[in-house]
Amino acid sequence: MRTALLALSHSRQAQGLIVAVPLSRRAARRFVAGETLANAVEVIRQLNSQGITATVDYLGEYVSSEAEARNNADEYLRLLDAIQANGLKAGVSVKLTAMGLHVGDDFCFTNVRRIVEKAEQIGGFVRADMEDRLSPAVRWRFIAACVTRIRASAW
Repeated sequence: MRTALLALSHSRQAQGLIVAVPLSRRAARRFVAGETLANAVEVIRQLNSQGITATVDYLGEYVSSEAEARNNADEYLRLLDAIQANGLKAGVSVKLTAMGLHVGDDFCFTNVRRIVEKAEQIGGFVRADMEDRLSPAVRWRFIAACVTRIRASAW
């Protein structure tokens, strides 16, 4: 069952069906801030009004090209700009595979670094999403390499 649900989570056809069906759309609302940046900003604003700091994730994991990964990183930068422009208390959660981990470690690091630097500038935060298909050893190896690079270069 878990494997089938994970496979469906990566299907554009399944996403279209879920968005189109009112019952599944309502169920997803608890976890999905919306389909647009404006939707996300409004939900973050509502959460902040309740004293809750939000973590936002842009969907787009398991990319296989530099262009896709760069686009994902750019979306995170736009999201962080919107967080700052609206005075929101929020940060982002990134999936390493969405940043291009399967394309290459150096390329992924560059994308993650762009996002971390922007989050630091606005007083936000970045979390590394614990992806289901990404083995813990790969994830921690990459995070350890990032820490080493940061310490060596003062970021």
